[in-house]
Amino acid sequence: MAVPALTPGTVPPRSLPLREARTRLSQLVAMAELTDTVTVITRDGDPRPVAAIVPAGAVRTAAQARA
Repeated sequence: MAVPALTPGTVPPRSLPLREARTRLSQLVAMAELTDTVTVITRDGDPRPVAAIVPAGAVRTAAQARA
């Protein structure tokens, strides 16, 4: 899974099961926006990552790097 590279001083990614992420989506999006927090989402009961909530700036930066 591709997770934006962490820069010094950023918070390491946290991992949440899908069920919890679903109930806290608004909070997780606000955290990504305000604190550049990356949240990795896993299937309930399976530790493998399936998705991530990342700050929009990180996505733009990755897209620019590929261009």
